[in-house]
Amino acid sequence: MIVDCCVILLTILFPPVGVFIMCGCGADLCINICLTCLGYFPGHIHAFYIMLTRPSPSSSGRIQQYQYTQLPPQGYQRPPPQQSPYMPPPSQPQQQAPPPYYSK
Repeated sequence: MIVDCCVILLTILFPPVGVFIMCGCGADLCINICLTCLGYFPGHIHAFYIMLTRPSPSSSGRIQQYQYTQLPPQGYQRPPPQQSPYMPPPSQPQQQAPPPYYSK
C-alpha cells in the first residue's frame, strides 16, 4: 500500500520514474521518456496507463515466487540418470603397461 502511494507520487512528479519502477529499463521507459519530452501530459497518460495495466510492485515481490510443493512419497527413489546421445560412453580405467625390460 505504501509502495503504491510512493509510485503514484513519483509518477505525478516525473512520469518516467514511475514507469521505471513498474517495468524496469525497457521499451515502455523509452516510450515514456519520448512522450514526456514531447509534452508533460502525454507522459502522464502513458505512465498511468502502465500503472493500471501492470501489477503493482508490492504484489509481484518475493512472496509469489515461492510455491508449496509436496514431498515425494515414502520409499521413492530417483531414477538413475540416462546417457545423453551426444556424450561419449564413460571410459574404462586404463591398465598400466608393464615396466620395460632392460638388458645389460
